[in-house]
Amino acid sequence: MLKTLGGPIRVRLLQTLALQELSVGELTERVGVHYAAVSQSLTRLRAAGLVTVRRSGNRMLYRTTNPHLPSLLATVLHLAAHAAPPEPDNLHDHH
Repeated sequence: MLKTLGGPIRVRLLQTLALQELSVGELTERVGVHYAAVSQSLTRLRAAGLVTVRRSGNRMLYRTTNPHLPSLLATVLHLAAHAAPPEPDNLHDHH
């Protein structure tokens, strides 16, 4: 699941879908990326079980699958923003 969250578009989509159900067109407008990128990202999110879709008339509406997902997402983003830089690799030092 965390690997799926690795894409910035997917993170923005999940943040947006945490607020309400939206169509691909509405997500495209709100996230500000091309339709194809939104559609491809939604496909990955669905495959990972993070979003679901339902038909409403002629519209397909997407939403998050778990009410705890926004909290998880906020925690992951917070941890990523405050992560320490990686330690130098001392494994290759020769004495």
